[in-house]
Amino acid sequence: MTQKKLLLRMRQAVIDGMIEDAKSLAEEWLGIEGSNPIEAVEKGLTPGINEVGRLYEDGVYFLPELIASSEAMKAALNILRPAITSGEGPLEKGVVLMATIEGDIHEIGKSIVSAILEAHGFRVFDLGANVKLDTIYKKIKTIKPDVVGLSALLTTTMVNQKRAVEHIQKEGYDVKVIVGGAPVTRAWAEEIGADGYGKDAFEAAEIVQELMHKKSD
Repeated sequence: MTQKKLLLRMRQAVIDGMIEDAKSLAEEWLGIEGSNPIEAVEKGLTPGINEVGRLYEDGVYFLPELIASSEAMKAALNILRPAITSGEGPLEKGVVLMATIEGDIHEIGKSIVSAILEAHGFRVFDLGANVKLDTIYKKIKTIKPDVVGLSALLTTTMVNQKRAVEHIQKEGYDVKVIVGGAPVTRAWAEEIGADGYGKDAFEAAEIVQELMHKKSD
């Protein structure tokens, strides 16, 4: 199979949410002498997840399809990641710390954001769900991320987003903070002083990229 055809099949595996196909295609790509794992991400996985985003925005895809495509992309990334990180000059557009805020166990949206950002060349540290604020602060000090993404799916836990933003600003950390989640609004993000807000996983990923562009200017 030619590299071009393999990239097209990888793209389609993400669109169709075919996890095992995505994994095997990534493995096949790495088996080609002289193949570049970053090219597989840039020309296979990323175009695939971008098309999924378009289908989602157009109301063709819904949450189950979105999750399946995200899992397929993550499966392929897990195969490609060791080859990317072991190479010289790996693609890394920035470091992002992601967490679902303390008191909240929902993390589907956050996980999708993490996967999309990885596909776009970011190094992502995903702390999972129900993450204590102190844990987030310690991780910020340790890895010094460019952006911190805080998700909340319950109105009762949104206040912890506010507490986190206030603490980060008080401590003077050089980091941008974005917030998201079903009950979160742009007005809430502005009220608590967050640097960005994403109404869904794809918009959140776009905001992170925009913040990185501004930071580099």
